[in-house]
Amino acid sequence: MKKTLALVAALAMAASLVACAKPAAPAATTAAATTAAPAATTAAAAQAAAPAETKAPETEAPKTDWPKKTVNVIVPYGAGGDTDFNARALCEKLTNLTGQSFVVTNVAGNGGSTGALQALSSDPDGYTILFHHSGFCVAQNYGSTDYTYDDTEFVGVVGKSAGNIITLNSKLGIKTVDELIEYSKAHPGELKIAANTGATTHATALLLRKAGADIKMVDAGGSADRITALLGGHVDIITNPINSVADYFKTGELVGLCTDNSIENETLVKEYGIYPADPKYGIGFPFLYNMMFPKGTDQAIVEKLQSLLDEIINNDADYQKTIFDAYLQEPLFVPGEEGKAMMQDVVKQFSTLDFKA
Repeated sequence: MKKTLALVAALAMAASLVACAKPAAPAATTAAATTAAPAATTAAAAQAAAPAETKAPETEAPKTDWPKKTVNVIVPYGAGGDTDFNARALCEKLTNLTGQSFVVTNVAGNGGSTGALQALSSDPDGYTILFHHSGFCVAQNYGSTDYTYDDTEFVGVVGKSAGNIITLNSKLGIKTVDELIEYSKAHPGELKIAANTGATTHATALLLRKAGADIKMVDAGGSADRITALLGGHVDIITNPINSVADYFKTGELVGLCTDNSIENETLVKEYGIYPADPKYGIGFPFLYNMMFPKGTDQAIVEKLQSLLDEIINNDADYQKTIFDAYLQEPLFVPGEEGKAMMQDVVKQFSTLDFKA
């Protein structure tokens, strides 16, 4: 009897174990489902969080509603020149992109330092911008400004000149820099070069002197004034952009020796046979246009302007055609610290010149 009861009990236990074992499969299934459910929940959460994860700080659009009103762009030179032209070409496009007016104000004087001071001492609210060029590097070395690039919120290098052309009256019979140096030594103090104190023309004149030319410096005003002075025999040498002298090259009245630029321009070479000066003379320097805000301007505003300029300079075919047709310029945009480093290299190059001589 006991055996029978033991057998019954054993069978009951076995049945119980089987009964307990059968739910194990559903339990495994439930476990899998339980695992899947958090996975699905995690995926949903990840999907919801995806925008925050994929928008890295360096590519995220600047968080500012600037500009909300007219932006004043100060050009520290007179209207009608290459700097004014480049500023206006960009301002037109910026106005179109933002719906707010970007207005050029010409504040000439003291080799560009008067306008620079006005712009950089303005409120850093994002509504005043300085549009300058390598002349700012001259001003720092000459001492006509206390500002350096570190005293600004540097936006970027926004263009490069094809180069100002060292131009003479063809009656002199001089066609090369070597001939210019030789003639000046044979006629000491006779040749006069138009050079605006504290401007890039001043630097070019000093670089020519450093190369061995015996020349006198005469202030002859802006590019149009320099042409008049050269044709009238009041000066013998000028440095002017191509659009102001090209017609005179074609008539043979004037001759271009070389550019004062260290960067070769393919069209100048092809159409006019004009190259940068031989490096042995040390005359060439990069003539670069740049934009700056007053120090303390919100970085989000700086970054938004950089984004707008990148779109215009690198992608707007109409803008690119405009600057080429006028001044044979190729587009260039180098934002932020990299662009500032380019300008500081020019400052360093000019530091070897004695601007007080």
